[in-house]
Amino acid sequence: MTNNSSQILHRRVQEKRDEVDRALPPLRLIDDGDIYWTTIEVIQSNVPDYFWHAPAASSYKHHNPFCCGERGLWIHTLMVATAYERLVDSYLEQGAISSYERDLGRAAVLLHDLCKYGDAYEDGDRAAKDHDLQAAALVYDSDLDDWVADAIASHMGPWYEGPEPETSLEELVHLADMAASTKNGTFGVYRKPMEISKLYPNLPEAEL
Repeated sequence: MTNNSSQILHRRVQEKRDEVDRALPPLRLIDDGDIYWTTIEVIQSNVPDYFWHAPAASSYKHHNPFCCGERGLWIHTLMVATAYERLVDSYLEQGAISSYERDLGRAAVLLHDLCKYGDAYEDGDRAAKDHDLQAAALVYDSDLDDWVADAIASHMGPWYEGPEPETSLEELVHLADMAASTKNGTFGVYRKPMEISKLYPNLPEAEL
């Protein structure tokens, strides 16, 4: 590979990383550089196209109305990140998790529904019953700490096919997902991406 070709490839990789960072602003809250970059790499390598367009659910039973339409899965992920930030400081102050684990949880909430509909989505599809395990499997195969995958595998708690939470970190990710998966309350979105802001101007922003 020529030096010029190498520079072009590097620039394209960096542009893709910048786009993931722009689309998922809570990534910027991850303090650990290795966790931050590896989370971006996992998303780049594995995110299905439907993640950015599909709803988070096919009904309004368990999700906020903003999450049940176009770009709903993306919005739900950002809402779970907000819920996580509202809970994590309490766990940290109690000594239930470390600062390192806090960053692992930040990665987990952004990756937890990466395989919500399995390999592909068609209008009206229901969530894959093993989407928790599918996403966890991707993370187990990455350079992220296995604790991230463990939290993803257990994020559905007693429902679906994954295990129930056992550690404080797993419980925290599960509770953040549960809190954000409600039609009765709306979590704001941290630094709303342009596409979401244009589509849902009334969706509140979160200050974290």
